Amino acid sequence: MKKINLETLVLAEMSGQRLDQVLSRRFPEYSRERCKQWILEGAVLVDGVVLRPKDKVVEGQRIEVKATLAEETRFKAESI
Repeated sequence: MKKINLETLVLAEMSGQRLDQVLSRRFPEYSRERCKQWILEGAVLVDGVVLRPKDKVVEGQRIEVKATLAEETRFKAESI
């Protein structure tokens, strides 16, 4: 398991958007669905409070993510 610790602020242009949308825009390396799952698991705090994925955020709020990510399984090609 890989520990993920991310932190960001809500920018002015993202004010009024859903939390899951803001997370996926601020951290494009993670899908919106993954961000939503983290929110539902309680791994995302907005100003120290757990919110729902559909909750709106406003400029200046601090978002913290403390989640775990399963290691990816890599497959090796095999001669046939």
